[in-house]
Amino acid sequence: EPAVHAIFADLYGTHELYVTTDRAHFKPPESKRYPAWSDPGKVHNGLHWDIETSTDFWPVPFAIQGVLYLEDTAAEQGALRVVPGFHRRLAEWSRSQPATRSGRECPPSLAEEAVPVPAAAGSLVL
Repeated sequence: EPAVHAIFADLYGTHELYVTTDRAHFKPPESKRYPAWSDPGKVHNGLHWDIETSTDFWPVPFAIQGVLYLEDTAAEQGALRVVPGFHRRLAEWSRSQPATRSGRECPPSLAEEAVPVPAAAGSLVL
């Protein structure tokens, strides 16, 4: 899709992009008609990072992921959740954490700051 390529090219500062898919995930919207869809499973139990964030692995590499909404998804239907602006606080926050913290799992205190990102079908969230 040329429009998607243009978005990533602008953010990376080059049109020479390599497309990779290291994982694919399908998460249907939560629905009372299909209660099994509401089971978050292990991977969705709380927040997580898709990269290693412990200071042993710094600097954190620049990378962009996209989430494509296939259907209209309201906040209460299990939409993507993010902690707004956390990328600006990661270094300061990390200094206040135990050295043994997991670099992939977010503590419950961050989950409390998370907000859902509802979107219409066809929306690309980066």
